[in-house]
Amino acid sequence: MKKKNPSKKDQPLTERNIRFCEEYLVDLNATQAAIRAGYSEKTAAEQSSRLLKNVKISALIQEMRDKRSTRTEITQDYVLRGLQEVAERCLQRVPVMKWDYNERQMVQVKDDDDNNVWQFDSAGANRAFELLGKHVGVFEKDNSQRKQDTQSLNSSQVDQIIAELRKKR
Repeated sequence: MKKKNPSKKDQPLTERNIRFCEEYLVDLNATQAAIRAGYSEKTAAEQSSRLLKNVKISALIQEMRDKRSTRTEITQDYVLRGLQEVAERCLQRVPVMKWDYNERQMVQVKDDDDNNVWQFDSAGANRAFELLGKHVGVFEKDNSQRKQDTQSLNSSQVDQIIAELRKKR
C-alpha cells in the first residue's frame, strides 16, 4: 500500500518560512524579507507573494504582530491617539519670534500693520489628518461615509461647530 504524501497545507512551516515571517515584520517588505530569509534574489518577489498567501504563514505573522503589540504596548489605538495629538499640536498657533539686539531678548514679529505674526505647522497637521483619514476610510473610492454625508452646512451651523471646537481647547 502506497503512503499518501501530505498536501502542502498539512506540512509544518520550515525554519526558512519562520525566518521569512520574522524578517517580514522588520519592514513589511515581503521581497526583501524573502531575500534575508535565504530565498533567491531572482525569485524573491514570486516566493514572497506565494508565502504571504500561505494560511499558516499569515497566521504566524499575525500572531507575531499581536505579541509585539502586547510587548511594546503599541496598538492601533496608541497610534491613532498619537496622530490626533500631533494634528492638534500642529494646529496650535505659535508666535513667530526673532532676536531683538537692542532689547537682548526674543520678541514677537510684527507685520506691516503692527499686528503680531503667528504660525502653525500646516504640513504636519495635513500629514496627521491624511493618515487618520486613511485609517477611517475617508479617501476610499466607494466610501459609504461619503454617500451618507451629502448634506451641506449653512454658515450658522459652521459657526456653531467652530465655537464648540474652541470650547474644547
